[in-house]
Amino acid sequence: MLLVALCVVAILDHTHKHHRRIAAQRDAWFCAHRGTHCGGANPAAIEAAWNRRERGYAVLAGALGIVVIASTVATVRRRSRIVT
Repeated sequence: MLLVALCVVAILDHTHKHHRRIAAQRDAWFCAHRGTHCGGANPAAIEAAWNRRERGYAVLAGALGIVVIASTVATVRRRSRIVT
């Protein structure tokens, strides 16, 4: 269940990042071509911050996956000892 929650948070975070980056790219274009909307967020910085968070999500998901596998193996071994 924790792994599912982590995946949902990561997906929501990625969606939010995407919308922020698109808006920042639009503002950067207007700044470069029309001289308006200047001083906003940097699209490259938004992407770099996401990449750092994404690595964290991947490491945490991997660790939770290992815990799930280890727990399943321990349960199977315990049940097989009880049956025999």
